[in-house]
Amino acid sequence: MDDLDVKAKEDALGQLVEHPRLRLEYQRAISNHLTFALPLILVLSIIKFLAFWILWTVLAMYFTGLFSGTVTRIHLIKNTSDIGEATTLAMLSFAF
Repeated sequence: MDDLDVKAKEDALGQLVEHPRLRLEYQRAISNHLTFALPLILVLSIIKFLAFWILWTVLAMYFTGLFSGTVTRIHLIKNTSDIGEATTLAMLSFAF
């Protein structure tokens, strides 16, 4: 943007402020333009949030159920290794 563009925009804004009818028309055009867009953006935001929430809820439930068998097997392996370690320690006490 060069200085001439800035000056032209400042002059146009100055004319808007000086002429109240132009300012009112501008405000009416802006207010009518945004009235349909805001509810649309709100509805789209709510839909996006719900889709995001449902996706993560379903994934969390799926992965929780997916790994429950693995967790059970890991507990079994750990308990078995604890028994083996306890047996080894008990045998050491008999050996000495």
